[in-house]
Amino acid sequence: MTLAGLEANALVFTREKRHVLDGASLSLDAGEIVSLLGANGSGKTTLLRLMLGFLKPEDGVVALAGRDLRAWSRREIARRIAYVAQNHVAPFPYRVRDVVLLGRLPQSGWLAPVRAGDFRAADALLDELGILALAERPYTEISGGERQLTLIARALAQGAGLLVMDEPMAGLDYGAQIRLMRLLQTLRTKGIGVLISTHHPEHAFWASDRIALLEQGRISVTGAPRDVLDAPAIERLYRVKVTALTAPDGRAAFLPEPA
Repeated sequence: MTLAGLEANALVFTREKRHVLDGASLSLDAGEIVSLLGANGSGKTTLLRLMLGFLKPEDGVVALAGRDLRAWSRREIARRIAYVAQNHVAPFPYRVRDVVLLGRLPQSGWLAPVRAGDFRAADALLDELGILALAERPYTEISGGERQLTLIARALAQGAGLLVMDEPMAGLDYGAQIRLMRLLQTLRTKGIGVLISTHHPEHAFWASDRIALLEQGRISVTGAPRDVLDAPAIERLYRVKVTALTAPDGRAAFLPEPA
């Protein structure tokens, strides 16, 4: 792990007397995309929340830039890690652009004035995600997929060096999914590290530098997509028979076998 990275080492977490995580380890470096795959209830969200400091492990350590995460303040963490959660409830009907501008608060502070450059940056992010036309709309009146894209824009506006996303594809149409994955690849070229949990093996195969599989409370395997994702791995994770199709460039797709 580089000194700009985030690392979880042997995390243990129990909920209602059940080991959700039992020695899970995962790392994220600057300038890479890591995809986390696992079945529903496998502990993906719990692992991400532990790595962000929202939950406390019963055992194990999380380090940010080589330093115990517990030594960082919440604002220091927010300056370095942006987060897109699975679910978000808006307490107030902010305009979409205003929601994105809230992403600047960890860097600028609550009392800092919003500058013209902040507005331009917010609109550029909305445009890149295909929702600039919604900039003046109340956040509470747009669709679930559009809200998700707004939250992604807010996270990007944060300007952090690391980005953690919990199933960001949920509710997005196919075009929005592809635009998002291309945007994440662009962020990688700028040195930003991206950790994303997903139920889309094809997206993970296409865009990731590394893929990690979460099974029985631990990361069972992590490595390059071609070394990790194959039909047996998908069948083991999701308990469904699949056929692997390979594109000329080596990317894989998985089709369910007929019933």
